[in-house]
Amino acid sequence: MTSTRPSRPGSATSTARIADVFPPPLPPLLRDIPLVPSYFSTLVPQQLNLWIGNAPRGASSGLHHDFADNLYVLVQGRKRFTIFSPADAKYMDLYGTVKRVARNGLIVYEDDVRDDGAFPADVARWAVEDAQAKVDALEAQGVKSGDEWERATARLEEAMDAMLEYAEDDLNFGGEDDFDADGFDDNEEDEEDEETADQFFKSSKSAKKRARPAEAKPPPADSMPSEPPSFSRIPASALHPSDDLTAAAANADHKQRLALARRVTCTLDPGNMLYLPASWFHEVTSYSGDDSDVHIALNYWMHPPTGTEFAKPYPDGYWRAVWEAVERKVVDSGLVQKGKE
Repeated sequence: MTSTRPSRPGSATSTARIADVFPPPLPPLLRDIPLVPSYFSTLVPQQLNLWIGNAPRGASSGLHHDFADNLYVLVQGRKRFTIFSPADAKYMDLYGTVKRVARNGLIVYEDDVRDDGAFPADVARWAVEDAQAKVDALEAQGVKSGDEWERATARLEEAMDAMLEYAEDDLNFGGEDDFDADGFDDNEEDEEDEETADQFFKSSKSAKKRARPAEAKPPPADSMPSEPPSFSRIPASALHPSDDLTAAAANADHKQRLALARRVTCTLDPGNMLYLPASWFHEVTSYSGDDSDVHIALNYWMHPPTGTEFAKPYPDGYWRAVWEAVERKVVDSGLVQKGKE
């Protein structure tokens, strides 16, 4: 019951991007549900998915956390949530090594991740595209001087300098990862873009600030974790000793860890919703309904907000730009009607 982080913006075709955000079997139902609940109108979705399972005796998700805020809507069956705060990460016996816990609670395992889950290199590429679009719009209006023009060109120069702080390998100029203003591949001008970018790298003094990194060697196979870093080694039997959900036995260390952590338990019935912020640990035990063999839940995954104002949950317009591109693609594909999104 985990949320997979979508691929880097622009790293897939538009069709794959839609599939990342709306994985099967959800697409045929998009006309019947809101893409964004009205009470979370300023948050940006990472993914929507539909979970369907069969567990008359109960099935455990395992103790873990996700990287996005989650609005969990139970349609059928019953779900028992056992929840722990990110502040208790030190007690969770994780497979991964925590780098830091952000102010908004996001648990970070990599150095190059913002508190809203965005990769700075991706944001830098978007900032250049966004600034360039503003300059192009002014030129189309015949504006090539004045305060507005000066601000727009200065912003573009600043964005390009910031982008150069990242290795050329991460930018993939002229390759399949080109990121256009819509957040999708657009290779019509690859050759021209590659030449321009290459000249810019050679001529800019900023390019000398960071040397091209050596190619990293993959870690040995036996050093790779068997589970995602956000999963705990603590078995469900340690959380629910009376349940027969797993053969794994709880050891003394796990019992001691759980005794030090503060837990909250709640049960969802059909029609109930639970809002679970990013990186809150949870184990979910799912049960099929009394009159059905399945349990069904709809999940709205939202990029974790970092701001304190409802109207401005993110530090910039990056996630909003990516989502608006997805919305356009969804409408163009016919999955939803214009105005429904």
